[in-house]
Amino acid sequence: MEPEIYELYYQIAFDVSRGVKQLIAGIMLALLCRHFMVSAKAKRRVWTVGAAYFVVVAVFSYIEVEVYSFTAYLSAFSAAFLILYCLERENRQVKFLLCYIFFSVRALAAYVARDLRYFVEEPVERWIILRSGMSQENIWRWCFLSFCLFCVIECVLVALILWLICKGIKRIFFFNRNEMEKKEMLLLMLPSILGIVYYIGSERNINLVWEKTGMYMNDMVPEYDIVEIVIQIILIAAIMSMLWLYQKLKQEQAKKQSDRLLLQEVKSMRVHIEEVERLHDDLRGLRHDMRNHISVLRGLMRRGAFGQAQEYLDSLGRSYTGEAGKAGAVYAGQQPEEKGADKEEREPEIMTGNPVTDVILSEHRRRIMEAEMMFEADFHYPDSAVVDVFDLSVILDNALTNALEAAPQGSFIRIRSFREGQAYLIVIENTFEGELAGRGTDGLLMTTKQPAEEHGFGLRHIKTVVERYHGAMTIEQKGDLVQLNVMLCI
Repeated sequence: MEPEIYELYYQIAFDVSRGVKQLIAGIMLALLCRHFMVSAKAKRRVWTVGAAYFVVVAVFSYIEVEVYSFTAYLSAFSAAFLILYCLERENRQVKFLLCYIFFSVRALAAYVARDLRYFVEEPVERWIILRSGMSQENIWRWCFLSFCLFCVIECVLVALILWLICKGIKRIFFFNRNEMEKKEMLLLMLPSILGIVYYIGSERNINLVWEKTGMYMNDMVPEYDIVEIVIQIILIAAIMSMLWLYQKLKQEQAKKQSDRLLLQEVKSMRVHIEEVERLHDDLRGLRHDMRNHISVLRGLMRRGAFGQAQEYLDSLGRSYTGEAGKAGAVYAGQQPEEKGADKEEREPEIMTGNPVTDVILSEHRRRIMEAEMMFEADFHYPDSAVVDVFDLSVILDNALTNALEAAPQGSFIRIRSFREGQAYLIVIENTFEGELAGRGTDGLLMTTKQPAEEHGFGLRHIKTVVERYHGAMTIEQKGDLVQLNVMLCI
């Protein structure tokens, strides 16, 4: 077979390999972006982002258009960003940053894979060429087969490196629907800018050396490949480290904000508890006085002193209600006339076994009823259990507040509790329209309220309490019903 035919085969294998690598890059870009999409509809259509990238690169690669490779890739990622922005318009800074970072790491990953390939391919080709007793035809054939094999290896390396980088980005960086500031975005872009500058400079140097000497850089300087790989790995590590440091900083800020809000919530709960304790003391005193009053009334009734008994009841009426004659009317069998709110239908009193949780559930019932929703409560305080009432207050207040904000008008909210051995389970259910938001790296649902950095602390506070009791918290959606399950080990 003529050498010219092998040159054609080499070109075909090279073009196929280049197309496969670009297809891999498009798939990885779509997978990365999918992780940061919020709506289910955008997640389903995110593959168009990778398709846009691949199509633009294919146009510049396989159609005779004389464009510098940097411009071709920049156009591809610009198209990908526009598609991504059209799919979901919120957090455009984060989406631009993702595309920009991937623009840099794609080139660095391709360089690392190429250099690793050359480390092994060149010795193999020299061994084939220098092998004695092999005809020229066999040498051409084996060199071509070796080239095809290493093209496959390079594609696999590109896929593996990009997959590891994307997985790392998804693990260490999440935005939780926060609107990233421009100065934060520029700071995170600095390592990627260095990677792009290195990519442009390296390409220009390699092309200049080839044009002037007809040799590759690594043929002239054998250590060039090693130095290049080290630089590329350092640049990738710098990009990942910057994302990690940024995420740690945001988490620390969120923790401080969460602690501040939790302290305010505890102070508010303490005021509630002090009020309940005061009322409880008053009720105990009233109960003690009522026993004495009942004893006096019984004595008067036994003696037949009905007039004195009625005067005594009138005196009690003036003492406790300020309405003379009301108690006497009741005694006489007449129904006292109710005024204002007393005429309205009264809700049954919530009795949970603890005055603090009674007050919390009663207050939330009032808010839920004002929002024209139904409320059902079958909650019981775990008697003789070592559970701090402050902790239960945090769980109930945050869970019911979230349910009230999420449930549509005319729906219902239900709370139940169960005790099974050492496990104490609280279940809060509410109707919900749509789909729950995605989850951050902490496993909690991302807030849908803006600004996001000032919201989303309720579930974190609940999780903090749950972890203190070595329990578990889950959130499930079944159709239009969302269920929060909180288990405490007591």
